[in-house]
Amino acid sequence: TKIFIGNNSIVKIESWAFSYCRRLKSVTIGNGVTSIGHDAFSFCDSLTSITIPESVTEIGVSAFDGCCRLSSINIPDGVTKIGEKAFQYCSGLSTVTIPKKVETLGEKAFQYCSNLTAITIGDGVPTVGSCTFAGCSKLASATISKNVKLIAIDAFQGCDNLKNIR
Repeated sequence: TKIFIGNNSIVKIESWAFSYCRRLKSVTIGNGVTSIGHDAFSFCDSLTSITIPESVTEIGVSAFDGCCRLSSINIPDGVTKIGEKAFQYCSGLSTVTIPKKVETLGEKAFQYCSNLTAITIGDGVPTVGSCTFAGCSKLASATISKNVKLIAIDAFQGCDNLKNIR
């Protein structure tokens, strides 16, 4: 039910490492880990808490896809890449801040996060891609950096409550 990944001994959590660990509730990742591989924690549907250290720079494709009980996520300031579908179907998330250094925000990264009410997109993101926030039916507020140059036509598809965009 709990995992602690030690300090400095592990630099990458490989793809599928803990995928489908249905009883996993809490994860603490120690300093030294720089990358969370694709599907590393996908469909850990009991996961409620994860601590990601500042050393992480990349969150892989579908890394937390289907973690429906994850209620909050602190994406560290050092992250530069959030892969496609990284937090798709994380229906427990209510707010997300995408740090300033994120240069790649994958398509469908937060798709179907149905309880997401507010997002903030940092200065480094040049593009909000296809379906990035699609299906986030409770999304009411979005703060988007002036550095975003392109928002895909369906980036906010189905976000019928989106009323405040800055």
